[in-house]
Amino acid sequence: MSVQMAARPNDDPLLRVEGLSVSYPGGQPDQQTIHAVRNLSFVIAAGETLGIVGESGSGKTQSALSLMGLLPETALKAGSAIFAGRDLLSLDDGKLNQIRGSAISMIFQDPMTSLNPHIAIGRQMSRVLERHQGMSRRTALKVAAEMLDAVRVPDAADRLRQYPHELSGGMRQRIMIATALLCKPQLLIADEPTTALDVTVQAQILTLMHDLQHELGTAILLITHDMGVVAGLCDRVLVMRDGQMRECGSVNKVFYESQDNYTRELLAAVPRLDEVQPRRLAVVGDSEAEATADIDSRPVGDTMLTVDKLEVRFSAGRPGPFRPVQFLHAVAGVSLELGRGETLGIVGESGCGKSSLARGVLQLVDVHAGRVTLLGEELGMLDKQRLKQRRRQMQIIFQDPLASLDPRMTIADIVAEPLHTFFPTMSRTRQLVKVKAILERMGLEAGYMNRYPHEFSGGQCQRIGIARALIAEPELVICDEPVSALDVSVQAQIVNLLMDLQQDMGLALIFIAHDLAVVRHISHRVMVMYLGRIAEVADRDALYNSPRHPYTQALISAVPIPDPRVERNRDRTLLAGDVPSPLEPPSGCAFRTRCPLADARCAAETPGLRTAGESLVACHHA
Repeated sequence: MSVQMAARPNDDPLLRVEGLSVSYPGGQPDQQTIHAVRNLSFVIAAGETLGIVGESGSGKTQSALSLMGLLPETALKAGSAIFAGRDLLSLDDGKLNQIRGSAISMIFQDPMTSLNPHIAIGRQMSRVLERHQGMSRRTALKVAAEMLDAVRVPDAADRLRQYPHELSGGMRQRIMIATALLCKPQLLIADEPTTALDVTVQAQILTLMHDLQHELGTAILLITHDMGVVAGLCDRVLVMRDGQMRECGSVNKVFYESQDNYTRELLAAVPRLDEVQPRRLAVVGDSEAEATADIDSRPVGDTMLTVDKLEVRFSAGRPGPFRPVQFLHAVAGVSLELGRGETLGIVGESGCGKSSLARGVLQLVDVHAGRVTLLGEELGMLDKQRLKQRRRQMQIIFQDPLASLDPRMTIADIVAEPLHTFFPTMSRTRQLVKVKAILERMGLEAGYMNRYPHEFSGGQCQRIGIARALIAEPELVICDEPVSALDVSVQAQIVNLLMDLQQDMGLALIFIAHDLAVVRHISHRVMVMYLGRIAEVADRDALYNSPRHPYTQALISAVPIPDPRVERNRDRTLLAGDVPSPLEPPSGCAFRTRCPLADARCAAETPGLRTAGESLVACHHA
């Protein structure tokens, strides 16, 4: 069933929100009311893109959910949201269901949890058209296939028969966009639509949204924490903090003439890929953050870690009488060296082998071939007891700070756990002294020791994870996506903290991330991986200023820059398709299926690392 919206005068906005407030009363008499959104007002014109930015807890998503009528029953709403002459906040579910999916659609942050895992893609999409357009199932499936073609999903007819788990993250996000646009809505709400995606897929999705907006004339309400995305896609920007609007204006006005101090601090905390000299990251609310040590003052010493032709593979499925065992080659012959006090950044798309390489170096997974030598000892030749002793010198910081901390243990016990393992004779008093000292080094109060992980923010949990990794005074620390789940302001704090600790303690760091701008700020050298192999490795400035491998060039080109004038006038190199399956890698060069330079030699011959300029590159045409 389609819904007829009231006609709007040409000068009226498509959506006018006035005095929007969302609060949650405390469940107990002694609990205070939580004010998620406070007196928020804004307008969106037809065909316009409004970006809402701010840190976690600022009220961005709560504002969007209130417009869609998706808040929990305990939420209290106030104000008005006039869409095409009707107040969305006062409509019952029946009337909202006529609007949702047809006149207003929403793209959620995680497509995997938004798509029904039990229903095929075609059936999920066709239901929208059957419900709002009254189409037959056959006609709806045909329109759904056409929309998948429009969002550049290959083999659209085949995709309709597949289930969400059979598709990549980028493909699922495209399907979410296609489903949201089936009824050609007047307003599309996109809640962090690219947060969980690789930078190359993010570039594809943003370009797709921009093109579809021009074709369909859809207005977009974009919720994001990525100022680079805002710079490239939005017409106006609304900055939120603590549920309130801090500033709102055109994208140029907010970026170049911001009036609010919080907006200026937020922009200063964002690392930029195009800076001639990477600067010390500013920290929101800390005016003295830039007075600390220079970014390039960290000395690099002698080689302490050597990895030689490391291979990590995993068996996929059980072999049968007519089915040989199949292996997934996660790491295929990677070699590297790391000096004392040096940071090696490792970048690449999901599935390229970054985390498997880290776990192979730490001997946390079985190594099929190759050698890892730390401080002159080959780790693969050590017995369990000796390897356990060596683990004191090599630690890891995990991606999800809360999931990596035991919820049943106090902070004191969590941070002291390595001391129990490596110094079993140390007294409890001495352990607590060391825990107190390392927590204070992380910027945490000693009074936090008896609390539990759920009582802390994401940034504080990450600091606790770093404290646990460093309390045994290791010499090598592997950081596996340590800032990907954090706000930009907290990210700046963690990056600066790691650099300070490295300089003070002489740590060697392997820093794994998908954010190339962050990697540039913290790394001395950068290694680019693709499908388990090294594509390119070089000094930080050489790699970013003169990338040699076509894959490296595409990665750097895809990173959004938080500057509207720069971002909107860049020449982009967009990669087509997704990373091939490591179970069935292409012959020859693994990147050839997506490379614009590929030829017959690339299919027949696997390129080895060779010198090109200041880089080592695995490419026949570099």
